[in-house]
Amino acid sequence: MENIFKDSQGRIINYLRISVTDRCNLNCCYCNSSKREFIPHDEILSYEEIIKTTKIMSEYGIKKVRLTGGEPLVRKDIDFLVKEINKIEKINEITLTTNGTLLPEYAKKLKKAGIKRLNISLDTLNSESFIKISGKDKFNSVLDGIKAAGEEGFSPIKLNTVILNNLNSGEIEELAGLSIENDFHIRFIELMPIANNAFYENHQLCAASVKKTIENKFGILEKAGSKPMSGPASMYKIKNSKGQIGFIHAMTSHFCADCNRIRLTADGKIRPCLLEDNFFDLKTLLRNGADDKKIIELINKALLQKASAHEFMPNVKTRMVSIGG
Repeated sequence: MENIFKDSQGRIINYLRISVTDRCNLNCCYCNSSKREFIPHDEILSYEEIIKTTKIMSEYGIKKVRLTGGEPLVRKDIDFLVKEINKIEKINEITLTTNGTLLPEYAKKLKKAGIKRLNISLDTLNSESFIKISGKDKFNSVLDGIKAAGEEGFSPIKLNTVILNNLNSGEIEELAGLSIENDFHIRFIELMPIANNAFYENHQLCAASVKKTIENKFGILEKAGSKPMSGPASMYKIKNSKGQIGFIHAMTSHFCADCNRIRLTADGKIRPCLLEDNFFDLKTLLRNGADDKKIIELINKALLQKASAHEFMPNVKTRMVSIGG
């Protein structure tokens, strides 16, 4: 009988999200707390440790890998890691989440290395708002990155927008409209209470309200998208549009019942759930020469702690940039 990872609820876990770094060239207000403290370099998993872990987990049903950060493209030779994971026989899809600023340099390398799809953050279409949200003047770099990704044939390109009341909520219609003439999946994501509860209280806005705003402008949205492609997003489209619009109800609705994910943090911890503080120290096992059996035992132990659903409470103390989103 084939070995397959299952969690405490019997959900099959076949999707591994790997944070390769906690460092980022932006400082987004919803991602970082006010004080940035980076993990020391020697505490970050090496590429060899990531590759070994991924290969072991692929023998237990992991088929999809997503590379995240921080910003994964700030880590040197990230295309080498992609190439090596792509060599693992049972991994059939490698994707990557990025803020887009470095894609003009890396889009071609990532495509050649084996990245199948990209998620690119795009929280605003206004350069001044971009600075307010991200803390950096790199708006044009993001636009150039999206263009570079399109030129390399990445399709569909998923554009992730974190909904921020009073920061980008006035741009909802304009952002949604990008899907009319482009094969973009514009995905509106509810703000999560990571590290800064006051910020969450001041800027939260539910996805249902965003959907209503879009429909007031463009008419009733049509259902679209398949579950495997859309992940946790509920997918729709404006009539006759080339692209799609998605809503990720991170706080107002459970999509936990269909969760198939497990996370490996940059500092070598197995994290069963994004919005719970449970984690399990894999790095120590790796660096003490533990055999595959011990590693699998730890991962299974972590999965037994994966709850049926997160509590939608502002209780996560870790910065999003340290978790991997």
